[in-house]
Order: sequence, then structure tokens, then C-alpha cells
Amino acid sequence: AVGALIAREDPRLFQCPDYHTAMAPWYALRARGPQRPPPRVAVVLHNAEYQGAISSQQLKNKQRKRLAQILDLPQGIIDGHMMAEGGFNMLQAGLKYVTLTQRGFG
Repeated sequence: AVGALIAREDPRLFQCPDYHTAMAPWYALRARGPQRPPPRVAVVLHNAEYQGAISSQQLKNKQRKRLAQILDLPQGIIDGHMMAEGGFNMLQAGLKYVTLTQRGFG
């Protein structure tokens, strides 16, 4: 829902206050489509120690596929942008988004 709101309202900047909202820009990017520029975000770290990791175990391909279905995102995005040290990590998702779309500024 937040990603759709970002895509619809087109704010100058979306502030991701920690890992809780770090995945929203990926949904906004999908909702906006390739014809519009990606939404700009700023990731603010309040609790970087936790990082939004849901598990410290290594996720195998079958588990990542199921996670992609649950999150309604392509597995390629999960695999390429939301994994850290073999585990799913929401903060990683936000940082990878900023790196990919804003060359690390944000």
C-alpha cells in the first residue's frame, strides 16, 4: 500500500525511517513503471543493529521463491537486492534501492 501511495502521490522525497519502510520503494518502482523515473528516497537508520532480518539462517532457492510469492515481488529482486549473507534483510533492500537508483546518495 505504501509503494502504491508513493507512486500515486509522487513526493519529491520519500523518507524510509529505518528498515520498516525500506521495501516500499521497490513496490513504488514497480507501480510507476519504466516510463517514469524512480522515486527518490532517503534511508534513515535508527536501529541498524537489527536491520530487519527475518532469519539468520541461509535461505535456499525454494524458500526464496516462496518469500517472493508472499511479498509479491519477482524472485530476481529478492535474490539480487534483498539478501545479505544468505538471509533476507529489509534494510539491505533499502540500501540496494538507493545504490541502484540514486548511485548511493540517499
